[in-house]
Amino acid sequence: MNSETSIVKLKKAPPYRYLVFVMYLLAYILLHAGTQCIASMGTQLMDATGIGEAKLSIMSTSATIALAITSFLVGPLAMKIGNKRATLVGLGLEMFSGVLYLLGPTSFAFICLIRVIQGIGIGVVQTVNMTVQAVWWPKRQRAFANGLQSMFFGIALSGVTTYVFSMTNAGFQWYQSAGLMMLVGCGVVFLLIAFLYKDLETKYGVSIIDDAIESSDTAEVSSEKEEKAAAKELFKRAGSYKEMWRNPACRWTFALGIFYCSSFWGFNMVFPLFLSRMGFTLAESTAIQSLTFIAHISSPLGGVISDRVFKGRRTDITCIALGGAAILYAIFTGAVSTGASIPVLTIICFAAYFIMSMAGGAMWLVPVEIVKPQFSTQMMGTTILFANLVAAGVQILDGVLMQNVSPYAGMFVTIFTLAAEAFCAIMMRKKYAA
Repeated sequence: MNSETSIVKLKKAPPYRYLVFVMYLLAYILLHAGTQCIASMGTQLMDATGIGEAKLSIMSTSATIALAITSFLVGPLAMKIGNKRATLVGLGLEMFSGVLYLLGPTSFAFICLIRVIQGIGIGVVQTVNMTVQAVWWPKRQRAFANGLQSMFFGIALSGVTTYVFSMTNAGFQWYQSAGLMMLVGCGVVFLLIAFLYKDLETKYGVSIIDDAIESSDTAEVSSEKEEKAAAKELFKRAGSYKEMWRNPACRWTFALGIFYCSSFWGFNMVFPLFLSRMGFTLAESTAIQSLTFIAHISSPLGGVISDRVFKGRRTDITCIALGGAAILYAIFTGAVSTGASIPVLTIICFAAYFIMSMAGGAMWLVPVEIVKPQFSTQMMGTTILFANLVAAGVQILDGVLMQNVSPYAGMFVTIFTLAAEAFCAIMMRKKYAA
């Protein structure tokens, strides 16, 4: 993109990467808060529009489907216009969705259209964000940075729950709360990135920061790992789409991503509805959700454990985290049915989400590391596509089952997807030492 930019050599990774991290982290938080807002405002939205859980789940998942498709297609766009411009396009779409929300829509189809626009914007920014956060950090700091960002996923969910509660108490309607969040919040981040951010290629003339660092020991570490891998290669790594479709390791990775997104996105939608259907007040539900979602602070810890304790393997911590969460959510569901107290339920949910979130920093490195380096972006995009499309279907299934079968059904689906991902992690550990 900027082939004429000369390479700038650095003695160490630039402090500017922290500013980059913060700017894109703000975008990450806002976009995931925007995705979650429909579920968090579910009760108010259903009362205002007269819809049930099934249609609410379709509203919620329309953004997920658009996100998935856009994530797969955004690579060529970013390569053509640059990461910065692509990010501004995505944020612009989010701001436009905020304007549409402020119109006070009541039509089911129109709200779904707004959610699709949101999903396209999120798909653009999320895909670029994953690339930007990787290339700006040296190899030996990358997993921790990935886990640190993943931690803020839970903070975003906790924040939007508190935000919705506060705005509702202040007399705002659901569409005003959603619209102001997307228009004002994304507008601030848009201005920050527009005036303060420069693409790595523009600033230093390289595609990854390691190439600009003098005396960087990451190349030596990488070389040692490559030599060990070559000496003991357990499987052939895909380097093209043709090889990817035929590669069992890639198919297991797709399954890992599918069950991961199905469990996280499914739970995030099911949880507020489950608490509401089980008779908890808005204040009680907000208290439980806020403390539960903030447990995502464990993501960096999971990344460190993956890097140091398990020596770079990603599936060990994934299996422990998701398997443990499945057990704890089963205990939580049983505790609700027996009328356990709010503090007890909150402690169980916090513990479940804490261990569940430990997989966040490590699991999303599997699509990058399971293939040849030059094919990692394409593999990541394909994994996101499959994972989010299936997760959208699971969310719809959750809504239908909760409306027509039992409020417990959504929690049972979440427990199953968590257990299924733990199984996939065990198989990938055994077959590919991933």
